[in-house]
Amino acid sequence: MSHNTKEKHKGLLDVHGTASKFGVQQQQLPVVQTNRHPGTEQIWQNLVNWVHQAGGFVHPALRLTGHGPSRGVVTVAPIQKGDLLIRIPPSCVISGIHVPSKVDGSPASPWLRCLGALLQAKKESKDSKSTSNRRRVFPSTTLISCTPYIESLPSSNEYETLFQWSVSDIQTFLGGTTLGKLLLLDRNERTLENRYRLGVVPFLEHLGVLTKNKPGKRKRPINGEEEVGQIDNLTVDSSDYQSFLEASMCISTRGFHLMNEDDDQQNETNAHGESQLLPYNGPFLLPVIDLLNHDPDKSCTTLQRDAASGDFTMIAERSLNVGEDVVHSYGNELTSAQLLQTFGFVPVAHSKKQLLVTSQAQGWLTPLALHKIDHLIRSCLIVKNSAYPQHIQNLLNARRDSLRGGCDESNDDDYWDVESIPDRRMTESMPEEFLISIKSKDMTNPNFLISEDLITLLAVQFLPEDAFTDIFQSENTMIRLDRSILEEDPYLGLLVCYALITALSIRMKEYASPATIASTNHDHGRKVDQNDSAKAVLQIVKGTIHDDRNRLSELISKSPRMLSEDREMFGRTVRIEELTNLLALAEEVAALFDKLNH
Repeated sequence: MSHNTKEKHKGLLDVHGTASKFGVQQQQLPVVQTNRHPGTEQIWQNLVNWVHQAGGFVHPALRLTGHGPSRGVVTVAPIQKGDLLIRIPPSCVISGIHVPSKVDGSPASPWLRCLGALLQAKKESKDSKSTSNRRRVFPSTTLISCTPYIESLPSSNEYETLFQWSVSDIQTFLGGTTLGKLLLLDRNERTLENRYRLGVVPFLEHLGVLTKNKPGKRKRPINGEEEVGQIDNLTVDSSDYQSFLEASMCISTRGFHLMNEDDDQQNETNAHGESQLLPYNGPFLLPVIDLLNHDPDKSCTTLQRDAASGDFTMIAERSLNVGEDVVHSYGNELTSAQLLQTFGFVPVAHSKKQLLVTSQAQGWLTPLALHKIDHLIRSCLIVKNSAYPQHIQNLLNARRDSLRGGCDESNDDDYWDVESIPDRRMTESMPEEFLISIKSKDMTNPNFLISEDLITLLAVQFLPEDAFTDIFQSENTMIRLDRSILEEDPYLGLLVCYALITALSIRMKEYASPATIASTNHDHGRKVDQNDSAKAVLQIVKGTIHDDRNRLSELISKSPRMLSEDREMFGRTVRIEELTNLLALAEEVAALFDKLNH
């Protein structure tokens, strides 16, 4: 029996065979120059010898090339389709399987357990150089020292993740994006440091992996912005916190997860003292395998895991030529924002596709997030207090008079005052954020993005009390209104449409804030206010995307790029993906606007 894994957020054959079983001939290979860094070859040889000693396998035609963040695995001889590339036994794997899932009654997440195992392995590796004492606080997850693997990991200054981005970087390169907002909120509230102090430190103390040094000279965190020190009058030891950050980056960028939810179960005792099984599906740190880079377009192998032996394996899914990069996919359906948040980069292939993308369904577009309060209900309040309701009444009256040949009949019963209608937050029945994505758009339904949830939330902000009570028993009801209510009542329909356009205008202001990348040209007359029409907003969005694509094209063509230019390229890609979803929604609203106006 075999199971797939989810690569990096990662795929198992029933593999027990030897190298010869997979057509691999143990022969002397020609020497091929793969890198010029003197330490890389030694790291690779130590790692491969260690895996072989543990009963694993690394194809003799594989070599590590490059240095630091640019490292990758290449071939130095032809490899045939079906050949075993890598087999890593459980004794070489670092995971949280055998780490306690509770400490003093407090549960520990799988991620925290893996982090504890990694820090324990690092501590043992360091201690083994000075003593033979390798005692663990918990049962060993490996049968041999992990020193060769620990020494193969990047140093803290070799990682390039969002941990390294300063507040200024986030504001400049991710201004207005949902990811940028989340990062700024975490930085402003020091969320990570507080979680470390309150949840991580007690767990790591139990495992015995903290240095417990007295606070000395404070070091700045790796993003170089502010000191790690007092948090709510409690001290976070700088060296331990730096070790935590480095381990976090390692697990985030190199960890693998199982797709099966029933794999790797661990005995645990519940509150009644009864034994029960809890699943552990990752993260797993897999030596050698975690050196393969991401390229879904050129992927030549998929991670597999044997359910009986626990071995992690990779088999060549096509023949490989000499000098070819051995790559796989960290996840084919990951958006640019997810890749950036997890691994610290956006593939150039993603960026190139955004130069061509229109508002058509794409597999990896970052969704547009519209917040229930900040964007949607706020826009309804703006509409209620504007002259727009009266404008709609005048428009509909004029249209009706025209159809009736100029007869002047009262139409007051068709309208109602919306200014005094209270905000209805639908607290329990509505999400706090609405994710707009053409990725999952049903192409047979051209009105997919204006969902029933969206229509319902906006419509109830304008319904008079008696109508609201007739339809809904409370704000927590699961009743949903569909598009027909907007088409049957043009007054309500136009109010909802204008509120939605106003919400998109508010959202566009966030992209066009002072934090937006300075090189963007704002020459399209993009002032956004409550009088913007759907077509004006469309012009604004298209102009912004046009500017971003021009700049993105310049960045892609640069070689080499500076670090700041890489970060800008990542941010531009995420922005364009979100804006593409915004454009698709604006186009749908504009079409509905036209239908209700005629």
